[in-house]
Amino acid sequence: LADAAGRPGGVLLLSAALVANAAGLVLSMLSWRVLVVDGGSPARTSDTARIFFIGVISKFVPGRIWGVLAHVQLGKAVGIAPERMIAAFGLGLVIGMTTGAAAGLLVAPAVFGTGAWVFAPLVLVAAAAVARPGWVGRLV
Repeated sequence: LADAAGRPGGVLLLSAALVANAAGLVLSMLSWRVLVVDGGSPARTSDTARIFFIGVISKFVPGRIWGVLAHVQLGKAVGIAPERMIAAFGLGLVIGMTTGAAAGLLVAPAVFGTGAWVFAPLVLVAAAAVARPGWVGRLV
């Protein structure tokens, strides 16, 4: 960060990156919120924002289960069924991975040049795994 800030225009670029990252997190929370409240769960935006961002922070706790448990417990506290929280958590992961893959495909040619086409099969396999999880189960 110090090197980037020391370059001409570096502070402006770092500030723009910070704003873009914050906007991305807010948009992620809003899309996840739709998954939670679309079925009629009685949750305010402030409640779902708290649940979402605590869940994001829980990713840094060792172990894979803590994010789901945090969502379930916090959701129960505001009247959201555990099943809905688990479903929203899983669908949120799928949406995030799909969005990341799409963004990666868009920037791959700029980063890797003409060799970017080698990533297309990987993305297709990942998309197939998301679209048809039963196929993955049969392979493993």
